[in-house]
Amino acid sequence: MRVTKEELKKDNLLLDIENIAEFFKGMWQKHRDRIIVGLLIGGVAVLFLIIFIFTSIRSNNEASRKFNAALLTYANTNMSPADRYGSAKKAFETVLEEHPRTTIASDLRQYLANCYFFLGEYDNAIETFGKNATGLGSGSRAIYAMEGIGKSYEGKGDIQTALQTYRDAVKKYPRHFLVALLHMDMGGCYEKTGKQNEAAAEYQKTIDMDSGSLFAKDARTRLSLMGR
Repeated sequence: MRVTKEELKKDNLLLDIENIAEFFKGMWQKHRDRIIVGLLIGGVAVLFLIIFIFTSIRSNNEASRKFNAALLTYANTNMSPADRYGSAKKAFETVLEEHPRTTIASDLRQYLANCYFFLGEYDNAIETFGKNATGLGSGSRAIYAMEGIGKSYEGKGDIQTALQTYRDAVKKYPRHFLVALLHMDMGGCYEKTGKQNEAAAEYQKTIDMDSGSLFAKDARTRLSLMGR
């Protein structure tokens, strides 16, 4: 009886399958205990991962809910500034304490730092703004954080450190559109120290960057008030 190539292929395939089955059977008999332990460890790891994911989701949702409630207080202009920012500060601090790893931690810190600033707690503001300034890459929030540090130093009366902070921000983010705002800040510092020419130069830089922007409009107003 003649055997065809197709039948040979089928026989070889069956033989391969039997050999593979025998191999895994031998592996199971030889390493059964280790395999069971490995499967158990893997199952526990997956279980912990699932628990972690659901816990994180629940934590982020809870943090977002409390954050939004705190924002209502932060934006409530019917309250006195002391009550408004004081109450919002406590709310933001509580959310950060309860949910330190939430995905909105940077937003919480930014608003908390703003509260510190408006309440005159400049050292706390500098520390909190600083955490955002070093951890947010090249986004607008990082620049606003560095500006917040500068404004806090201005609040403390340390104009030179404020100026240096603004210069550092410009150097770090030279192509960002908010650099125009930083030039405005530097111009304001120079005005406070009586350096009118330096102030005017900074305001002009803001105009040169984008003559149609709101920053440029503000710069022209300041130049006009300076008689320039």
